[in-house]
Amino acid sequence: MRQQILICGVGGQGIVLLGRVIAEAAILKGLPVIVSETHGMAQRGGIVVSHIKVGGFISPLIKVGSADIIFALKKETLPQFIHYLRPEGVALCNSPAESVLNDIRSICLDAEKTAREANNPKSVNIAMLGFAFARPSVDKGLRLFCSDRDIEEALVKRFVSKEEALNRTLTVFNRAKIQDGDRETKDA
Repeated sequence: MRQQILICGVGGQGIVLLGRVIAEAAILKGLPVIVSETHGMAQRGGIVVSHIKVGGFISPLIKVGSADIIFALKKETLPQFIHYLRPEGVALCNSPAESVLNDIRSICLDAEKTAREANNPKSVNIAMLGFAFARPSVDKGLRLFCSDRDIEEALVKRFVSKEEALNRTLTVFNRAKIQDGDRETKDA
């Protein structure tokens, strides 16, 4: 199994945490993983990018045209990083039911709404991860290297001493997995 995942957005959205949860799922499955983060401004609001490579990779950064999946936590960042997506790749974009780019395979979803409805508005990143396992995403060809159970196990490990935070996080993750509304897909 080899997979390259790029996460982009702005500081304060939990991009680094999301990358670490995905990496932890790979480690729990016994897969080699490399994570590299690029931070824009050293304060909240600057662009943050996380490169995750699962499998037998040597270099930490994803090459242009090689990402299997892009998670865009802020829709304005997707156009800046879409050139990393390979032709058969899938981009998930946090955007309320609107197509962000017409020339790629993209899945737009309102992760902010899902996180708010679960009373955990800071968990947009976890909602995005949950959407990766929802039927519309899978139907569009999105296949993570791991299962939703692997992600849940990684979340439990990450929040082992924070039971309340774990419960809130799992609520957002599971709500996003089963929610079908506020989503629009676009084929290349």
